[in-house]
Amino acid sequence: MKNVTLAIDDALLDQARGLAERRGTSLNAMIRSLLLHEVDREAQIALARAGMRELMENSTLEFEPGTNIKELSRRYVSDDELHGHEHPGAGGRVQTR
Repeated sequence: MKNVTLAIDDALLDQARGLAERRGTSLNAMIRSLLLHEVDREAQIALARAGMRELMENSTLEFEPGTNIKELSRRYVSDDELHGHEHPGAGGRVQTR
């Protein structure tokens, strides 16, 4: 295992040490855990993107000529837009707040 030197604000360091103590762990273990979480998260995102790419490349879904696929994929759908629409995985209507 390699050693790493970090520059951390004194107040943040004090708070982090207190948090580690309350959790019954070391600051070193907390930092390792946080870094591991971030690396794992990045790998999961890459895997999800690869899966989506594969789905898009192998999809037999057809759109009308001139449909902007990128625009469709970026479109934000609010709860109001979903309200009352059927959702096959929910066994009926989508429930909103």
